[in-house]
Amino acid sequence: MRYSIEVSQNKYGVLKIIVLALCLIADLVAIAGIVGALSSKRYADIAICAVIMLAVLAVQCGATFLTYKIKYQIDDDNFSIYKIYPLKKCEIVKTNAGGVSLKAFEGNSSEMKTLSADKNTVTLCVNTCPYAIYVLELSGKKYLINLDDYLYAKTEEKR
Repeated sequence: MRYSIEVSQNKYGVLKIIVLALCLIADLVAIAGIVGALSSKRYADIAICAVIMLAVLAVQCGATFLTYKIKYQIDDDNFSIYKIYPLKKCEIVKTNAGGVSLKAFEGNSSEMKTLSADKNTVTLCVNTCPYAIYVLELSGKKYLINLDDYLYAKTEEKR
């Protein structure tokens, strides 16, 4: 049986929209510049506009990494955590569900900031998520994650 939940991190969603809108305007200006340079036969201006379009493409690719989703999945005896960007999917954790040590995080936001400042702690939780925050400990690292009650119960059942 496979069960998974996804949590969206849209903290910089507005910034992403603004950057992509500015990139669209820059692309339109560069295309107009290319058309104008072709009509006046100024080939150096075409090269400049092409470089501008390449730079804008690089900014657009970078802007897609401002928002992402965290996917928590249990599949039979495997527990996995994925970070999913619009262009890429990264596997953060994949382990046996029986070897997972989960503890409920019962601190406040200042304790969470102190814990996430530690170099051995990876924050994979979203504060605006309706799910509870848990601390997952694996091989000396701590992961702050969001789990719903059912997924937490399934991991505890496997242990």
